[in-house]
Formats: sequence, structure tokens, C-alpha cells
Amino acid sequence: MKDRVFEISSDVENIAGKQWETLGISNDFIFGKVMQNEELLTELIRMILPELHFAKLNIIAQKSEEMGLDIHGVRFDIFATDEAGRVIEIEMQVIDTRDLQKRSRYYGTAIDQTMLDKGVAYSRLSDSYVILICPFDPFGDGLHKYTFTNRCHEVDGLELGDGTTKIFLNADSDVDDVSKELRDFLDYVDGKDVDSDYVREVDEAVKAARMNKEWRNQYMTMLMRDLENKEIGREEGEQNALVQSIKNLMNNLKMNIDQAMDALGIPSDQRSLYAGLVNQK
Repeated sequence: MKDRVFEISSDVENIAGKQWETLGISNDFIFGKVMQNEELLTELIRMILPELHFAKLNIIAQKSEEMGLDIHGVRFDIFATDEAGRVIEIEMQVIDTRDLQKRSRYYGTAIDQTMLDKGVAYSRLSDSYVILICPFDPFGDGLHKYTFTNRCHEVDGLELGDGTTKIFLNADSDVDDVSKELRDFLDYVDGKDVDSDYVREVDEAVKAARMNKEWRNQYMTMLMRDLENKEIGREEGEQNALVQSIKNLMNNLKMNIDQAMDALGIPSDQRSLYAGLVNQK
């Protein structure tokens, strides 16, 4: 099994090294590094949540939260709190995994776990915002922005008031339904040429991130660890682990599904099986 992991790691490392130079803001690792800049993140949050007023952010990029023994953990792209204790969590979600609604629910649960120590009253829970940025339309209604809070079905306008908000941003839209600044940013996420002050600042930060050797090494190490862990799982008969490895390559390295299966050494007679599983999950 060690030889197999080395073979895969070497192949992926060569591809990752070449593609690192072209990664953009839609890559979740690059997004997390760029948005460590408080000014850039503050402006982005104010575009998304203009009604939210704050003066200062405490930012953690690629924050990991363990949910407990044998329970699926979470790695947030951007986890920020303001001076009132409110949590704003932002994810760059390039691949439509067809589970984003449930994923946003789990992120919210993980956020709550970070807030409340044993014995502390539930009233101490701060407001939380889970924001997913997607280069596709997760609901198919053509909007740039979908905002969800918990409301009563029987009484119009009655909010549960639990302090949770989930927002899905769709970069693949041409509807005039958000501010020009937010639309410019989403167009930039979608790979379009955009001329705005904020996008120019973000683009410069992206280029600087790709020049950072320490971040490049972190990215390579994280990618290798993730893929090797999934490969070990595959050798133990966990089919789902290999499906996730394919998605990781498609998401992080912008490979198409054939390139991902090439990198993972999936035999030709099994490719239609795994292609179907990737599209299903």
C-alpha cells in the first residue's frame, strides 16, 4: 500500500505544482489565504450583508473543528467573529456536491459547538451566518443571492429568531438583484474580466498568494495528506473515500473527471462506475 500511495502522491504533486501558478480566487485554499486580509474580508462581508454593522473582525482561515470521536469534522475556509461575538463563516464551493443544503446545516451545528461551553445558557449563543459562494446556481432560479432564515409556515412573517442565517451566492447569474460591487466580485469568481477597484485588490492579493512559498508548501502538504488518507481508506475497501479523492482533485486542482481518475490510477474498466458515483454524491 505504501508504494501505491507514493505513486499517486508523486503524480499529483507534479500536476499540483504546475497548476498552483494558475489557481484563482475560486480555489478554496487561495480564497482562505487572501481573505485573511481584514480589509478585503470586511468589504466582502459588507457587500453580502449590508445590514450587518461591525467595526472589527477576528479572522481564522482554514479553521478545523472536531465534532467528537468518530464524528465527521469540519474545516472552514474563513471563520470570522466581530466585536459582538457574531460568527460569519464563508465557504468557496466550486463543485456541486448536491448536498449543499445539508452541508450548510452541519456547518451551522459546528459553529454552535464553538460558542457554547458545557453548562452555559443557550441564550449566550451569538448570531451566525453561513455563506457559500458557488460558480453555479444551487437552486435554479437564476438569482445571485439566496438567503434563508427559519420561519413559521403557519404565520406569515413570524421568524423563529434563533439567530441563524444561511446564504448561497451564485456567480453564474446575469440578474440585476445585488449591488454592482457584489456582482463584480461574483463575476470575478466566475472567471470573467472585471474592472473594479475591489476586484483589482483581490486579484493582486491572489497573485501575491501564489508567490508565497510557505503557502504553496502548505497547500501541497494538505493536498498530499488528504489524498493519501483517502487512498488508505480505498485500500481498506472504502469506495466513498476514492470518490471523495476524485472530487478533491476536481475542486482543488480544477481537473476534469478524466484527469482526476488518471492521477488516481483508476483502471479503465472501473471508470464508468466511479464517474456515476461522483455525479450521484
